[in-house]
Amino acid sequence: MKRRDFLRFATSAGTGVLAMVAAPGIIRSQGSLDKMTLLIGSAPPDPAIHYYYYAKMNGFYEQEGIDVAFKTFSAETTALRGLLAGEGEVAWTGAVSTFQAIDSGAKVKCVSAITSKLDWVVVANKSVADLKQVAGKTFAVSQIGAASQIAPILMLESLGVTRDQVKWIAVGGSSSRVQALIVNKIDVTMLTPTFAVRALKEPNLHQIGDTAKDLSKFLLSLEIANTAAIESRPKVIKAFVLATARGALWGLQNPDQAAELSQKILPDVPKDDLAAVIHSYARIKYWNAAAVLPRDSFDFTYGSMAKIGDIKIKTPIKYNDFFFPDFAVGAATKLGLPMP
Repeated sequence: MKRRDFLRFATSAGTGVLAMVAAPGIIRSQGSLDKMTLLIGSAPPDPAIHYYYYAKMNGFYEQEGIDVAFKTFSAETTALRGLLAGEGEVAWTGAVSTFQAIDSGAKVKCVSAITSKLDWVVVANKSVADLKQVAGKTFAVSQIGAASQIAPILMLESLGVTRDQVKWIAVGGSSSRVQALIVNKIDVTMLTPTFAVRALKEPNLHQIGDTAKDLSKFLLSLEIANTAAIESRPKVIKAFVLATARGALWGLQNPDQAAELSQKILPDVPKDDLAAVIHSYARIKYWNAAAVLPRDSFDFTYGSMAKIGDIKIKTPIKYNDFFFPDFAVGAATKLGLPMP
């Protein structure tokens, strides 16, 4: 793929996704369905969260009695702000930003944890040989304080490189970061697998870190709901968690069909690259279809953030206060899945 073609892909991937999802013949809303809005902190929708689209395109939400509207944002922190502003009942947003919001008084809880693991890789130009050489370099993140910064901070500090030794710059989502990397405006960044696959075909770029290996217990993103919505619309959110878990399980069990749907969601992404990502998710069971938040992952992520000072702890957040288990446990039980 030529550079100009890759940059076009990076900026246009996912255009028209919402129109496609709502197209006649794919999904038909019924007046009797309970309506709700899901705020998705990824635009275009990264394959990591295509299980929402699988659930919608396969009719799982309808079958559980709900009509789910998707509202997408370029950053997960923006989706969280939308949730706090009452723009939807549930948001897919980062664990890091959720911890920070709760520490500032936000009344939200995790209701499921399907993308509880990191799958990002660190990609750099070849003048940066390894993670230790990131010191003094420009590292692009989505937003300062977001998971795309916290995760590499933890990786670097384990090697003796402090955050103050790195020039952090907020660029936006993976599409914006990969563009900046290709044209040499930055030295290094963290990318999702889809963008990493394409970026690593550039002769001047290479991979220098893998979060799946180095941060296996770090929480990526979660389904977060306002406590008011949990109290006022428990039936709707319960149905949402179950249908979404079904979407994730279907994707894991049917990677060929899932890859075909993902191609419809991201028609500008090369088919083989997208299929490779979806099959990788199925092989490593990336999606936690049981939806229950692993306690050890919560302890590691929250403890790490507190340790490096990204949470100014007023009242420590406890697992049992952060995670509302009823919906996820119910989904796991109904689907016959073991819980972590």
